[in-house]
Amino acid sequence: MPVFMPDTLTLNACRSFAVVRRGRNNISRKTNILKRAAGAASWRVNRALNRLAFRNYSTAKLYCRTRLRLSRVRNPVLVYTMGKVGSTAVAESLESTGADYTIYHLHWLVPERLRLDEALFKSAVKKYRGTAVERRLRPQYIWQGQYLSSRVRKPAPDGGRWKVITLIRDPVARNVSSFFENMELFEYDYVAKMQSGREGELVAELMDLFRKKYVDGSEAAHVDADPLTWFDEELKTVFDVDVFAKDFPFERGFDIYEGRLADVLMIKLEDLGACIGAAFERFLGLEGVALQRSNVGTEKDYAPLYRRFLDVFEIPDGYLDRVYNSKVSRHFYTGEELAKFRSRWKR
Repeated sequence: MPVFMPDTLTLNACRSFAVVRRGRNNISRKTNILKRAAGAASWRVNRALNRLAFRNYSTAKLYCRTRLRLSRVRNPVLVYTMGKVGSTAVAESLESTGADYTIYHLHWLVPERLRLDEALFKSAVKKYRGTAVERRLRPQYIWQGQYLSSRVRKPAPDGGRWKVITLIRDPVARNVSSFFENMELFEYDYVAKMQSGREGELVAELMDLFRKKYVDGSEAAHVDADPLTWFDEELKTVFDVDVFAKDFPFERGFDIYEGRLADVLMIKLEDLGACIGAAFERFLGLEGVALQRSNVGTEKDYAPLYRRFLDVFEIPDGYLDRVYNSKVSRHFYTGEELAKFRSRWKR
């Protein structure tokens, strides 16, 4: 069998090709190193700018609104919900895909509600000025809402339709979670109290405050969203989408609605972990989306108070009847689910 022997010209050509290939590989490695270094430097610069800008309310708002105006908008997605229904986890899950979407995370788009909510935050900033509490009062969801409030009345910037993701959660559980998230706005400085008070005494104070704000009156409406009215007052008002116009598929855990300018994905929080992949694939064409865990009350600095509150607080039947017999509760949850929710608050 003849053996192939390359001539000198072929050998030299092979050697030259190998040298060029090594050179290209070296250039590629150096380019990647430079890109990573540039990315790390950019991240450090952004982190430093954020830290500097967010030192006070006014500069934080200016910084946020400037970034909104200068940002390149492609395929906008609004995670538009009442608070404490898993919206942060949904927004971060979408971001983690690396897909080419501009993501906004907000709770209000109706101008009057945005005005009232910002006035509330400004009042709290004055009350807690110079404290650790004050530095947490930077409501980016309000500033995003102000930026988008008039823009969503028209087609999306790319000429297409707005994509909106919203969620529903057991209304009582949502109200309790939101109450803890907004304690400062209810003028309860839990940070100072946790340093000086006993846990049992603080929980008793918080139970009394929750009864006053949510159970016995309507004072909470000045601070917090009402899960029984939010879909009509916000989503329907802004996008003319009525989520009560058709039956909700209990077993699937999500549904899609079409308005004049927007498509809306509704997800039930209790089913989010099981259905997020199917929901995002059907709504956005994204496959394999995994749920990111984020903004969980039992993992926050007030977690000891929150867990104790959940263990001991018994909610009056009258309040449970009003919430669980509401249009919202009966539309999105089965009788069996509502009975399970109710049992959680009975001791």
